Amino acid sequence: MATLQKTLGHTNNDPPLYEKWYEMERTLPQHNEALPYPEGASGAYLYASNHVWGLGFNNALQEQLFLAHLAYISNRSHVFDAYTWNFNTDEPYADYNGKLIPSRIPLTAFIAGPTAGGPFGPGDRSPRSVSKEYFRKVCPHPTVIRSDEVNDNLGSADASVMMTAWLEKLRGLPRCVEVAESNQVFDYMIFGNAQRVLPFHEEFSRSPILTGFSWSSLVNSAVAENGYLFAETPSFFERILSFLRYSKSSSNVLDSSTPIPGLLAIHIRRGDYDEHCKKLAVWRSTYMGWLQSSSLPDRFQKPPLAGNREAIQGVEDYYLDHCWPSIEQIVAKIVEVRQTEAGKGLKRVYVLTNARSEWVAGLKEKVMQLGGWEGVSSSKDLSLIPEQKYIAQAVDMAIAMRSQVFIGNGFSSLSANVVLVRLSRLFDPMTNRLW
Repeated sequence: MATLQKTLGHTNNDPPLYEKWYEMERTLPQHNEALPYPEGASGAYLYASNHVWGLGFNNALQEQLFLAHLAYISNRSHVFDAYTWNFNTDEPYADYNGKLIPSRIPLTAFIAGPTAGGPFGPGDRSPRSVSKEYFRKVCPHPTVIRSDEVNDNLGSADASVMMTAWLEKLRGLPRCVEVAESNQVFDYMIFGNAQRVLPFHEEFSRSPILTGFSWSSLVNSAVAENGYLFAETPSFFERILSFLRYSKSSSNVLDSSTPIPGLLAIHIRRGDYDEHCKKLAVWRSTYMGWLQSSSLPDRFQKPPLAGNREAIQGVEDYYLDHCWPSIEQIVAKIVEVRQTEAGKGLKRVYVLTNARSEWVAGLKEKVMQLGGWEGVSSSKDLSLIPEQKYIAQAVDMAIAMRSQVFIGNGFSSLSANVVLVRLSRLFDPMTNRLW
């Protein structure tokens, strides 16, 4: 670790380690052994210690939401863990492209709601989610199983079938269950397959895990403080600020599903997608599973198999049009969306992006040249405290989830999760567009 610190120029200005959020997790009311069943010392718990790590936040989020739903239907407490980049607990920091980042960030710094220990709805006495730390206290010797004990018998079954099979498995097990030393219960491949997730959409959209999903106070405060970038009047973000002043922890801030009128949010993925989009063409990939819903207006048709070099280049170009759109293509899509019923009254653009600042500046200029815009802002314009800097993707998502219209990248788990929540909040499907 000392070598890594020296290599990366480790100083006293290290990334935050979120001690406050871990402490808030410890004080969650369900972390009380005296509580009656199905919580407390006699409660039932489900912990997937084989959860994904070393991948993007949205890969982890989609898995956690499914695991929380499985725990909910099995009347067990979901055990949540930190979003993990480096699984080595002896190293608080990790190297990400030559930059020092936290190895782990508590889930409650990102989200609130039932998945992260928040309450269920009125009258719902389902056992609340607990932290890994509390689980280790009340379940020092859990029953450890492998995911392949169930999944090997399911093949490529859809998520509904998987949930049923796992429910039956859990019914026959003791109160403390840990899934370990095997592949994830719900691995990332499931979420890219429409045949495996869409049959589950109706059930999942009614689950309190999704209907109760919300962002943490840390995320919502960032949205509020930067509201002037994308909100027409201060009333929207001032209401959030007013609410946050009375918030005592990250787990009791409820996310607003009220759209921000006039806002167009667009997701432009750059960076590693330069090569990733080309690989998608080789793999002949399709949009993320949720984004293949028949209710959405934009569809992706896989091109025919390429037999020569010219055809292969044509296939790659087709994928890049949808995965790595040029500034000209982005502007054309914006023009198209403004002409739709859903796009009436759009006045401001917010760009969710990891692109270089100079590229973003060029995009802003071209969009403003269309006329009729009050402003164009992006992820680069956000003013964030250190704790918010490392969860900035969630801040972007919170803004996009509230936009009047959202244009996303069909191959991105971020865009898929944004659209999933928007649909669960009954946003008009026509307000969810794709490149």
